[in-house]
Amino acid sequence: MKQLDSFLRCMLKYPPPRVSGILLACLLLFASCGGDDSSDESYAAIESGSFTFDETDDANNAVRVMANGAWQVYWEPASAAVTADPSSGVGNGTFRVKEMPRGTSVKIGVRTASGKVSGKTITVTRAAAPAEVTLSLAPAELRFNPAGANRITVTSNASWSASCPNSALKFAPASGTGDGTITVTAAPEGVRCTLTVTAGEGAGAKTQRVEITCAGTAGYRWAELPATPADMTGKKIHTFWASTVTTKQYLRNYTYCYDTQRHCPLWIAHPQHACYQEGGTTRPATDPWARDPSMTETEQAIIYPLAVNNNRAMSLYSESIDKQWIRGHMLASSYRGCGDKNNPAEINTQTFYPGNISPQGRTAFDKVWGDAEKRILDRYVCSDTLYCVSGAYFENDDMVARDASCWNGSGDTRVRYYVPGYSKECIVPTHYYKLLLRTRSGNLRKPIQECAASELKAVGFWFEHADQIGGSSSPTLDKSYLRSVKEIEEKTGFTFFPDVDESVKASCNPADWGF
Repeated sequence: MKQLDSFLRCMLKYPPPRVSGILLACLLLFASCGGDDSSDESYAAIESGSFTFDETDDANNAVRVMANGAWQVYWEPASAAVTADPSSGVGNGTFRVKEMPRGTSVKIGVRTASGKVSGKTITVTRAAAPAEVTLSLAPAELRFNPAGANRITVTSNASWSASCPNSALKFAPASGTGDGTITVTAAPEGVRCTLTVTAGEGAGAKTQRVEITCAGTAGYRWAELPATPADMTGKKIHTFWASTVTTKQYLRNYTYCYDTQRHCPLWIAHPQHACYQEGGTTRPATDPWARDPSMTETEQAIIYPLAVNNNRAMSLYSESIDKQWIRGHMLASSYRGCGDKNNPAEINTQTFYPGNISPQGRTAFDKVWGDAEKRILDRYVCSDTLYCVSGAYFENDDMVARDASCWNGSGDTRVRYYVPGYSKECIVPTHYYKLLLRTRSGNLRKPIQECAASELKAVGFWFEHADQIGGSSSPTLDKSYLRSVKEIEEKTGFTFFPDVDESVKASCNPADWGF
């Protein structure tokens, strides 16, 4: 337009003889209306083509820019959670798409500092996040019966494979996809076999195990293990294994039955023997709260730090009574040797998984529960092994807490918040119980299953989860808390110590337990 303007001015000063007045008027009109006389000649455009977001190497998410000045990255829709690095620049350059929503496509472009768009946008597509692999096996323990069905139920959303190092264990199929059933057709007599099932691949794979036994002394069921519930809806059973601190014996640590709807353990079963306390009763210097690797985050209560919340400690909180609950161990941390408190042994850190943690914190209950834990450890552990079950009971589901809860601020100005997308309702138990089984002498040196009823003793403790018990906030642990195993079976609906004669479970003699 500048050239045209100069030309017209020249025409007006020295009009050529053959240019008509009409033509000259038209040229003048065009000069006044026909273009932008702005001096903004800046441009910015994307040189790269559309691509798929690379999850493993962000160098492949780089975008080249051609520009003769300052530029700014923009995207459509503007509300999308996109991160570009850098988000602006000057002259030719490159930026990387660092983050964008999964399972979507966004259009990305660049504009000049004045907002001018010189080129087209490109489309960047990111695949949806792979579904978290889930896997559960039932039962956790299988006693092989040559005349029975011997089936193991696999519940999974992925492809899985099964294996056993003992070739004498025969089973089929050895692999599958999704839910399925593994049938064991032969098992070696007197030998405990471990069937391992792995679902998924890579870092997201999940592994579960089933212990299989067949007759003979070595093949007995674990004495502490309750019978598998007939209805496993909303329940998950898992056993953790670990090595003792000093003698390095690889042993079962504990087995839990977890309520994935209330997000609370129903029972924890564990053996107690001196070998489990190798390394002392010291608590880790920093409590190693961690996600239970055998459950999804939607199944377990989130009482462990979350990366999305800057790894801050999480808790369970009930708004209705303004109470933050204690993350209470069912199997006490002190029951498992810690070793170096700055590098605690796995046998201890496994007790900090949510599968072993329930909401506690009622004043009177905390007192008698703690007294019972100490009494059991000090008085009842024996050479033959003490078999224990700790459980939670829900007379109702009235007390609701939320997990993934945390505070912002301090003192009177602090504000409670819940981590979005993670926090959910959890139910607080109304009662708790402990069950014990052992030989009377403590030194018979034979399996529980080979003992006569007269050689065994069993008892239960029953606790109300309350601030006041018997009118006291600091009650004394006495025989009034004792119950027979049979009575607690009838209350809870579970079958405890299934290999033991009913007369043993029906007995409740305080004198047998020093009361």
